[in-house]
Amino acid sequence: MPQLILHHQARADGGERTRVDCGDTELLHSVQPGSEDHDPAFFWFVDLRCEGDRLLEDPEGARSWFLGNKEFFVRHLERIANGPLRLGFDAEYMPYQEDIGPGPDGSRVRIVISAMRGLIGREMAGIMRRIGQEWTTLLNRLEALPVT
Repeated sequence: MPQLILHHQARADGGERTRVDCGDTELLHSVQPGSEDHDPAFFWFVDLRCEGDRLLEDPEGARSWFLGNKEFFVRHLERIANGPLRLGFDAEYMPYQEDIGPGPDGSRVRIVISAMRGLIGREMAGIMRRIGQEWTTLLNRLEALPVT
């Protein structure tokens, strides 16, 4: 069964990376550089892990699927930001995980959120809202990887 994962990650140096994978294959990616003091350690990440028979497995199909289902994803990002993560979460204990389905086209969708430090755990609600507000921009700046 096809699996698409949208990853959005922030690093300790302020850089951010967004990518879409199909199974173990990276389809699309974008890197926003951080400071000159390179530090690739993650501060936080948000994964949207989707599985379903009707998911598109090519780069542009995957991008179109996430863009076409923006309302579903943004609604759940905001709901989680305003509900379970409103006051933060214990990032030291384990990632926040929730099945947010049924998803578009009969897919199963799980959101996984991790923050590497307690302070960041308290900031995740705002980060989730920002991801929702920048949904289209994040997906449109992704570039397909060259075929090798």
